[in-house]
Amino acid sequence: MDPRIARTRAEVLRTALTLLGDGGPSQLSFSKIAVQAGVSRQTLYSHWETLERLIADAILDGFEGGYPEPATSITETLRGWLTSLRDGNSEPARAVAIVTLAAHAFHDQSSAAALRHIMLDRHAALNRLLETFNVEVSADDLALLNGPVLFSLFFLHQPVTEQMINQIVDQANRTLFRNTFADDVDGGVDTFGADPVAGDHRHGRARRSS
Repeated sequence: MDPRIARTRAEVLRTALTLLGDGGPSQLSFSKIAVQAGVSRQTLYSHWETLERLIADAILDGFEGGYPEPATSITETLRGWLTSLRDGNSEPARAVAIVTLAAHAFHDQSSAAALRHIMLDRHAALNRLLETFNVEVSADDLALLNGPVLFSLFFLHQPVTEQMINQIVDQANRTLFRNTFADDVDGGVDTFGADPVAGDHRHGRARRSS
């Protein structure tokens, strides 16, 4: 991407999140974003067909921390993933953006499509991190992993602690990934007891060739 286009895009997305955080959804429009970001409305329309899609990109691209780097074990990968999820959604503007899309998705197709875009992107991102271990998670797995963090932030309005993240990961290792390898028995001994911190990939769902 041309550096000038990349800078303009970043400024537009930053502006969108700032306006959402300062005044909520009522303060967001293509016109206001264009004025604040110093671009024309035509520039915005050429990159985003709808305001909801712009918000989705702001949610995905606006967090400076980004997605975590690949780790040396599934356990550490999940910890890094959940920490990134917590940090990104703890930003007030980002939280407002997500709630806005979720509220509108019940009656607005473009908002629903933007939410699906976000979830598909995040689902794919986690599976890319798990490729090293020949493991992939389903959409249901992703919901079980992300759910406690999002519920705590958006419904309970409580901080997500390191202890909570560790508990989610431990629970995932005990239940979510427990029965993924039906053939992980060596000489009649269940190999589930291998140390997940050591990077044993048997705690995940094996990627089957089709």
